[in-house]
Amino acid sequence: MKSLLPFVALTLLFVGCTTTPAPSTSPATSQPKIALVLGGGGAKGFAHIGVIEALEAHHIKPDIIIGTSSGAMVGAIYASGKTAQELRHIALNLDENQLIDITPSKQGLIEGEKLAHFINTQVNFTPIEKLPTRFVPVTTNQQGQAVSFHAGDTGQAVRASASVPRLFIAPRLPKNGGQKYTDGGSSALVPARFARTLGADVVISVDVLAHQSALPPPTPTTATIHRSDKGFSAQFSNQTIDIPIDFQKLNSQKLPFDISLDTIISTIPAQTKLNLPDEFAVLSQNPKLFWRYFEPKTQADPQDLAVSDVVIRPNLSAFSVFDTQERQQMMDIGKQSTLAQIDTIKQHIQNKSP
Repeated sequence: MKSLLPFVALTLLFVGCTTTPAPSTSPATSQPKIALVLGGGGAKGFAHIGVIEALEAHHIKPDIIIGTSSGAMVGAIYASGKTAQELRHIALNLDENQLIDITPSKQGLIEGEKLAHFINTQVNFTPIEKLPTRFVPVTTNQQGQAVSFHAGDTGQAVRASASVPRLFIAPRLPKNGGQKYTDGGSSALVPARFARTLGADVVISVDVLAHQSALPPPTPTTATIHRSDKGFSAQFSNQTIDIPIDFQKLNSQKLPFDISLDTIISTIPAQTKLNLPDEFAVLSQNPKLFWRYFEPKTQADPQDLAVSDVVIRPNLSAFSVFDTQERQQMMDIGKQSTLAQIDTIKQHIQNKSP
């Protein structure tokens, strides 16, 4: 779930077309229809599993699951019938090589077929319309509009929902001759608008990018370059990089135009200082902080949040959307954030009950 990726650009509250007509709704029951909306956020999407754990512990089961990007990945597997405990097991044992297929091209770096296959394997190759729980992945079309899918290949739709532009190669849906779709976070980071159009009575949304703490400006770093008869070394912050060179061997090689290697080397100062890019300071002092400088600064659309009855906002500001190493901690934070609002959630459900 490396991810990779995130975003927002919305038009109207109910904007977004569907690739196929939505299936007919089920007959009315005595219980309110609950929608769980899982927002995008790269690796921070692991927190969604903790949210599901908390809801499951209080016997709150969604009738509709709507997801964007990493939220679509978690949502698809959950909609297939797997329990929260099974989701946690999958997450903790996930090998990122199962998701990433590097295929450099002008369109992107990652193909995405591995991601689609992983999702389809987890859902037993069940198409969207036949999943036990109604599932709606959200993507972005070439016009920048949010698009929801209600039928078709589950893995390919989730792949499209998670295809961050310039990182992933945008897939076509359907694969032969269809339109290209990209990361749903570009148009609907927390796609609660679709929950209302599908008739949800209670909408529980999860915004894993809600907390984005301000980063301190990088401190300029100067590296000291040393030359010796053994090669070069560079020192910056508490880091030392050695570049050994066998000058004797190099001198034994014939160079064109009778160029003397000794003469060239002697022109290089025995010690000099070099200003490094700001990011090197952050990398040397705090590698975790380094990646956060490259995160997209996106937020959920206020109108999506406004149509939600409850918005769960796990504080994941200490983590990066690119870092999958602390997935257990993120799941635990998602669980605790949900438990803190569980009484409010139950109250909304009770208020909508007949």
